[in-house]
Amino acid sequence: MEHNLTSKNVGVDLDEFVSSERQTILIVDDDPDNVTLLKHILRTAGYDVVSASSGDEAVKKLTVMNPDLILLDIMMPGLDGWETFKYLRKISDIPIIYVTALVGKDDLVKGLLQGAEDYITKPFHNAEVVARIKTVLRRSGKSQVINRFIFHRVGLSIDLTAKE
Repeated sequence: MEHNLTSKNVGVDLDEFVSSERQTILIVDDDPDNVTLLKHILRTAGYDVVSASSGDEAVKKLTVMNPDLILLDIMMPGLDGWETFKYLRKISDIPIIYVTALVGKDDLVKGLLQGAEDYITKPFHNAEVVARIKTVLRRSGKSQVINRFIFHRVGLSIDLTAKE
């Protein structure tokens, strides 16, 4: 498919957007509605997002995408969140926040003792999710200033620092 950049009706596919300086968050949840909601919240907050609908898919995406943080649901078919966490920890030290409908204190304690950086219960407040992510990234030393955007498909690079 060829892009006609002169047409006023042509938009940019944001899934094709890549930036070397934006922080990337991997959302692991089998519920497409939760993924869509979290993607919207996080993209609005300035993060790049990628999703996986299972633990197995999360492991594959982790090796390709190298995200800065992972949001992980617990109740998923197949490899559940608890087992996915254990496997991810064997191959990476990327910060992980559980985002789950399990609201029991025993589950929260289990998640934190397992090594998760935080535990958010559904339903959640949008601003709280962003604040907790920023806090975890700040503590992990992964906080970055976004100053350059790259749109590979259209050959465009915007450097906010150099104003070019």
